[in-house]
Amino acid sequence: MSVNRTVNPNTEQIIQGAGKIKLDSIDLGSFRDGVTITYSSTETFTRSDYALGEIDGEVTGSEMSVNTILEQATATNICVALGGNTSSSSSSSSSIIYDFGPEMAMAPKELVLHGASALDKTKGRRFTFFRVIRVGQTGQTLRRGTEQLLPVTFKCLLNGSGKYFRMEEPVSLEEITGDSGGEE
Repeated sequence: MSVNRTVNPNTEQIIQGAGKIKLDSIDLGSFRDGVTITYSSTETFTRSDYALGEIDGEVTGSEMSVNTILEQATATNICVALGGNTSSSSSSSSSIIYDFGPEMAMAPKELVLHGASALDKTKGRRFTFFRVIRVGQTGQTLRRGTEQLLPVTFKCLLNGSGKYFRMEEPVSLEEITGDSGGEE
């Protein structure tokens, strides 16, 4: 008997497509090549003179991060990716000025990702990361005739309940798009 004959994937639950990304209700637009959510933990194990292997263990640390590439090089997205002050100052109502420099304090923000639902293709899935900070190295390439992509990494911090994020599925597309779906 072949192993492949025992695998019967439910093709209806294979998700395709992109979604929306928001940081503290600021729409960051679309992203390239999806979003990677990474979780790692460190553990300590206890040994005993009376057993051949570990007899107990505990998690001593954990980390979570969210990585993506923003493909809309708006002034706000550049500011988010390069660590600028997202509360802009302007000299007139028609211009926006962002200041860049090292931020002395880290102010956690809420990150919300929306994508397609594996349960219902007419609905979506929502990830809400309660507290994130932008970390790591990124860069902005300014070249004629090419896309200006913005790689960005968010480090997740635990909330007051000791959780990194919440996933909800399915959620209505109205909640994701803010559109009632009617013609105007």
